[in-house]
Amino acid sequence: MDLGYRKCLFFLVILLIMVTSPVLAGKWYTMKTDHFIINFQKDNAMAAYKVSRIAEDVHDKLIRFMEYEPVTKTYINIFDDADMANGSADVICFNRINVYLRKPDIYSGMVGYSESWLRLVITHEYTHILHLDMNEGASRFYRHILGKIPILTTPNILQPWWLIEGYTTYTETKFTNGGRGKGDIYSMYIRTAALQDKLYSVDKVSGKYDLSSWPTGGIPVYIYGLSICRYIAKEYGEDKLVEISHKFCEEPQEGINKVIEKVLGIEVDELYKSWKFEQKRKAIELNERIETEGRTEITRLTEHGYFTLNPSVSPDGKKVAYYHYYNKFSAIRILTEDGRDYQLVPAISSSDGNITWSPDGKKLVYAKQDVYKKVYNYYDLYMYDFTTDREIRLTRGERAYAPVFKDNNTIIYLTQDKGITSIKKIDLKTRQTSTILKGNSSFSFSSLDISPDGNKAVLSVMYNSKKDLYLYSFEDKVLKPLIDDNHIEVFPVWSPDGKYVVFSSDRNGRFNLYALDMVTKNLYRITNLFTGAFKPSFRNKDEIVFVGYSLDGYDLYSVRLDRVEWKRVGKLNFVNRRRIIKIKEEEDSPDYWFEKLKTSYRVREYSPFPSLYPKYIMPNFSLIYTSEGTSLDTGFTTYGKDALEKHSYSMSFNYHNKSPEPSFDFQYSYQPGTFLLSLTTNQSLIKDGDWVRERNVDIMLGYPLINKSFYYHLLLLNSVYHDEYCYDNKDVDSYTLYGTGWRYGGITGSGPVQNSLYWGIDSYWKKDNIEEYKVEMSADNYLELNKKTTLAGRLIIGYNKIDDFSLGQGNLVRAFREEPLKGSKLAIFNLELRKELINIESGPGVYPVFYDDLNGTLFYDFGLTGDNEYDVIPVVGGELGLEISQLYGLMNLELVLGFGHDLEYESSNLYIRIGKYF
Repeated sequence: MDLGYRKCLFFLVILLIMVTSPVLAGKWYTMKTDHFIINFQKDNAMAAYKVSRIAEDVHDKLIRFMEYEPVTKTYINIFDDADMANGSADVICFNRINVYLRKPDIYSGMVGYSESWLRLVITHEYTHILHLDMNEGASRFYRHILGKIPILTTPNILQPWWLIEGYTTYTETKFTNGGRGKGDIYSMYIRTAALQDKLYSVDKVSGKYDLSSWPTGGIPVYIYGLSICRYIAKEYGEDKLVEISHKFCEEPQEGINKVIEKVLGIEVDELYKSWKFEQKRKAIELNERIETEGRTEITRLTEHGYFTLNPSVSPDGKKVAYYHYYNKFSAIRILTEDGRDYQLVPAISSSDGNITWSPDGKKLVYAKQDVYKKVYNYYDLYMYDFTTDREIRLTRGERAYAPVFKDNNTIIYLTQDKGITSIKKIDLKTRQTSTILKGNSSFSFSSLDISPDGNKAVLSVMYNSKKDLYLYSFEDKVLKPLIDDNHIEVFPVWSPDGKYVVFSSDRNGRFNLYALDMVTKNLYRITNLFTGAFKPSFRNKDEIVFVGYSLDGYDLYSVRLDRVEWKRVGKLNFVNRRRIIKIKEEEDSPDYWFEKLKTSYRVREYSPFPSLYPKYIMPNFSLIYTSEGTSLDTGFTTYGKDALEKHSYSMSFNYHNKSPEPSFDFQYSYQPGTFLLSLTTNQSLIKDGDWVRERNVDIMLGYPLINKSFYYHLLLLNSVYHDEYCYDNKDVDSYTLYGTGWRYGGITGSGPVQNSLYWGIDSYWKKDNIEEYKVEMSADNYLELNKKTTLAGRLIIGYNKIDDFSLGQGNLVRAFREEPLKGSKLAIFNLELRKELINIESGPGVYPVFYDDLNGTLFYDFGLTGDNEYDVIPVVGGELGLEISQLYGLMNLELVLGFGHDLEYESSNLYIRIGKYF
């Protein structure tokens, strides 16, 4: 082994030791329960204590229900670095659950019933662990011998996603007071589609496909999966759900269609048809009942669909500010009384928050998610000043949302930190913030509005597994219940005269608008809709703008207020209003909970090493037949990562029985949060007449330069060592290269136009002669003109004094069939217009293949190379690309058929390629 290579390997090992030392130790801690290993930061010690209790209780219930218990403990990582309600489960390498502490909003379908967000998310994700970790028959044998090889030893991953997510939403509903099956949001999605014969076919909900119609993304597999699993449990028995998973795990080669037929006695297509028939029957029955009762006349104001939320009418009633979200196109928008609808600012906003106008109508305040300290994704308050047409950031790192103007100078808003909500205020002159009222882990606020006189706030509060309305007096600093029942009450708003509180409630089984007379105590139903009504905002005393639902998703609607047509649904007993609510002061000091944990568990600093061991050994061997005879190639591949996934590595080793040395590849990455360190070393033996050995060491460092919700820039620096040596022919030039380079990537803007720019510089020089060098610069730019059209361009220029560049087919110029052109100088320009031609979105039933889009591309490629005289290759052409998802979305590819015409050589060629060109 030569000295230079040993030096590089030594440097790699030193870096590896440095970064795997306890960099995270001061921030992360670990504790073990009987069946779980919980990783947490000290600030989240209270959540860790609650998770330790909840997780063991959930474990006992689910292993009995699912008739399976993992052999190893499950990791639970607790995060609070992002304002999103989410959880995830992973059985690749080890069993792991990630939990985010922020509570979900009403549109998730999970709010209003659950006694604990932690219990719900752990129940959901631990069901995934038991379901996907399940192994029987051959998969169990392979796991004992080779380790936890993905798919081979976790076959339930190959089930369709409507079954995977349907299973978990079913158990979250069965084993908690919450769950999406106990709310009306998911039922609303299903019945709306069923009534119009627009339920998705089974192929569309078998994978997490990015569908163009609503609902899209990963949402349909939850919605449809829950409904189908409940239907199976009702018609065939709950035990059949468990039996399907055990049977599939034992015989994955049979496929899900055969397994379901064996267990239920019916094929998937017939099961799906019968389920759709039942949903249509129920939808028609409900629709007829609503027609008999009298359907409320409403007017649709927007046609965006997807998530169009949080309407707020300006004080003069002429404008409506609202939030619209679709995929990466997300913004605060303005709708004027003359029908003009435009984007005000790009924003990822809170779906359960407010947008609020100042009383003089000159300012608009809203919550917007942004990056804080380059690590955290938090909501903060922003203000748009219409007099200066300027956006101003009001808070930093406050995790603020749901703002409401109390007066022209004071804003009341909510915060949520470590799962605890608080009511706060900010003075716009001094920018000073203060806390008005703090909740606790069982008492949380979700939305509020201020009375016209500014003396009271009406709040939607989650308490004792219920979501009810409360009144808070700013003068007396007293909190009292306003409505205390078993229904969900959300999005309360005062009428302009202060006589009514209007809100959304599911008290008739669907979310509709209700009005509470604050004088007579009478409760009235304002709307009676088949779908739902949410988030009211008064345009004037006689009209309300609200969020409604249709097949397109959520949009803005309006309803005229004719009090004669309001249906009186009862008279509330206001006795409880005299009861003053004292929110129990809960010890939330991290030190207190950390010490409490240490009295019950052994708490130690987090170390990556216990979970960093190789998770599997995948052997490989092959016989190679050549004119020189038969040879054998043997080796193995392995992979590992730690529980927090800060460290990960992969390694492969191969030995050819006729080669002078083995081949190997080792890759390691370290990503603690703000930066990325990647180390790669490999050696390959190539037989091309003579045996040639190539060795490489690549060290890369990445760091974010600017972070914002829609402006992300990443700088990558790398250093390269490259060595080539010929064993058989000493006349062949053997040399060593050193190199360095940097990359820059950035994403700017949010709908309708988004721009992505990536560019970099690479340079290499010979160890013994720095005058022999190579420099290459490249830049890629992607301009999304709309949701279906992208303009893409690439430019590459280079100068090479080590060996010549090679320009031709496969080297950045399409359809060129002549001999590759050589030269020390290189210039390449590619320009193409990509457009979706046909939105196929179809597959062969429940089978794991799905055809997404057929895309068309027009391109122009220009290549130039040479020394002092240059050869030029200009090519024009077009391509058709079929996007295909396999294994329910686990593998994706694009099959491309292209045609190009070489303008210089006057030749035309057809070609086939897999994947985009750049």
